[in-house]
Amino acid sequence: MNSKPGGRPEPEAAHIAAIGVAAPDFAVSQPEALAFLLDHYDGLLNPRSLRIVKKIFAHPSIHQRRLAVDALPSLLAEDQDSRIKRFTRQAVTLASRAISNALAATAYRPEQITALIVNTCTGYICPGLSTYLIEELGLSRRVQAFDLVGSGCGGAIPNLQLAGTLARADREAVVVSVSVEICSATFQMGNDISLLVSNALFGDGAAAALVTCRPGPWRITASASLTDPSLREEVRYVYRNGQLHNQLADNLPELVNQCATRVVADLLQPRGLGLDDIRFWALHPGGDKIISAVKQGLQLSEEQLTPTRLVLAEYGNMSSPTVFFVLREISRLAAGKDDYCLMLAYGAGLSAHALLLRKTAAAGLISC
Repeated sequence: MNSKPGGRPEPEAAHIAAIGVAAPDFAVSQPEALAFLLDHYDGLLNPRSLRIVKKIFAHPSIHQRRLAVDALPSLLAEDQDSRIKRFTRQAVTLASRAISNALAATAYRPEQITALIVNTCTGYICPGLSTYLIEELGLSRRVQAFDLVGSGCGGAIPNLQLAGTLARADREAVVVSVSVEICSATFQMGNDISLLVSNALFGDGAAAALVTCRPGPWRITASASLTDPSLREEVRYVYRNGQLHNQLADNLPELVNQCATRVVADLLQPRGLGLDDIRFWALHPGGDKIISAVKQGLQLSEEQLTPTRLVLAEYGNMSSPTVFFVLREISRLAAGKDDYCLMLAYGAGLSAHALLLRKTAAAGLISC
């Protein structure tokens, strides 16, 4: 540890050393996805739902999404047992690929990893995904392993909060923070507006960050979280007949904006920072309406939202990993030393999480 004036020890700073992302090979355009739904569910959907689904899929904010399937028809005959098997297989494949991509951007090797934190909300297995990744990547059997569930789209930032805590506690620690979601493993169709929106919005993917106390391109400066259980029913998964169904309130953009604005204030104000002090914003996309609501609440420019909108257009909403994809885009920009970047994600709870990063002089970071 460093020393403060007067000899008091100063806590080590945690840094993001590298980011790796992974998405399935199978890509589907919005027109292709709409044609599939209309071919197979036209008789199920009422006239109102048909009008809504055509309008949603025609929105230009999303061009395509990646799904962890060989072809769309495979979703039709998938029972719950085969669905959880696909979730497990694809989550391990994508998460291990994201971790390997992050390691490839550094000199670290798998056997040097001391802690592994995995978050997901789109499938539940016991033991968790961490055990499969330990085996898949050849990690030490003594690695600290954590499986986090239930945070929804906001889960990557609590994951990073824990990763930073572990890294600061041990200067030799090499912590892997990985978010992985197989949203297609929760696919359902019906006249519920939440399902119609979800089927036009969500994709699959994984992202990983290596967190250490050694100097890295982004220093983790501070974080804040806000959870309002009174809004739990506004965004969550619910079980119906043993299967997950997404539940989204009509006024979710407004609620997300309120929580996001509050958590950003909680993060910045005690540190004497204002919105104008933050050059880069890595926002979880959520959807076009949520982006627009948060833009207004935080007084952001379209230029600041470019990385967020780019990720939404190319991948859709992948739930928790998506904010890492946005940070990867930002890290490709010409950030100067000491520039701030604020990661912001929101999800089930209703919760909002913010993480403040500061650019260092260290090189590297991004892998594919």
